[in-house]
Amino acid sequence: LAHGPMANMANMEDPLKVAVIGAGFLGARIISEMLLLGNDVAVFDSRLSKAKNPQETLNQCIAEVLLECNELKLLRLACMSPPEKSLWKPFQDGKQRQAQACSSIAQAAKHAHLVIEAVPDRLDIKCKVFAEALQEARPGCLLATNTLSLSLKSIQQAVHAELGGVKLPGSLKPRVVGLRFLSPVVFIPFVEVTLTAEQELGPDKADLLQTLRKWGKNCFICDIEGSVEADERSSIRLARERLRLDTQTAQRRQTTEAELRGLLHQGKVPAAVVDFREATCCICYEAEPSVQSMICGHKALCNTCASVVESGTKQCPLCRERFVRPWDVVVSL
Repeated sequence: LAHGPMANMANMEDPLKVAVIGAGFLGARIISEMLLLGNDVAVFDSRLSKAKNPQETLNQCIAEVLLECNELKLLRLACMSPPEKSLWKPFQDGKQRQAQACSSIAQAAKHAHLVIEAVPDRLDIKCKVFAEALQEARPGCLLATNTLSLSLKSIQQAVHAELGGVKLPGSLKPRVVGLRFLSPVVFIPFVEVTLTAEQELGPDKADLLQTLRKWGKNCFICDIEGSVEADERSSIRLARERLRLDTQTAQRRQTTEAELRGLLHQGKVPAAVVDFREATCCICYEAEPSVQSMICGHKALCNTCASVVESGTKQCPLCRERFVRPWDVVVSL
């Protein structure tokens, strides 16, 4: 990234500055996950800004999410301590982690490497959020949308129009990408990514993968028709067909991810924790498994049989969870 649009992006060892806009159910969990991953987090939420003490209200909101994680024993597995009241110091020898409550979108986005929106799925709201964020975010920052029902290009075009349609130099051009966090968000080791064909060939893809690599997260590409370019039925279909995790699968992946983070914190080799590999392909029983299903984690198919599953049942043959092939794998599970 040294010569790309995000040449000023933090080094792999340094925390990213992440702005999260919206602190509702989804936003609170994104904020919590960003803190769990060690990012510097700034937040704006219109309801939060009206509270008597916005910072204390935000701290309590995040503490509630973290205490939910503690009830599932995820913090213990990750070698982290639970919050005390509204203060959180995850490691004995570490610093307190706290998201900063801000009075405006621009303040939250100041010097941000990444701006994540978790606002209602309305085009007019999302484009205004990103346009205001660009006033203070560092040049080349990524603007990540969590949309369920809007196409990526419609949001990109709306942001451009909100900025007055001015032709901007490449370093200032809005870089809107699809980055969807699947509920329950915290300790889920993968995200859904949506990019245009142009973005897949350019620095937007490289910078987004760099960010995910820094977090230790995998990703899969959203292949639903209408996710990039809208059609008449796309909003309804997109919202209906977007991948969602069932409770059992989500909790299993959360537990594994928490164990993995705990072992990494202790400097141990984590391979045994996430070994979902079969000895041979479970369809042809001949080739070595080489393709892992992103959602359930099972590595039970060779490349040829994985292609057959993708064009047929679209289900993992071991657990019947939806089969999703990883896209540009960034961490080895």
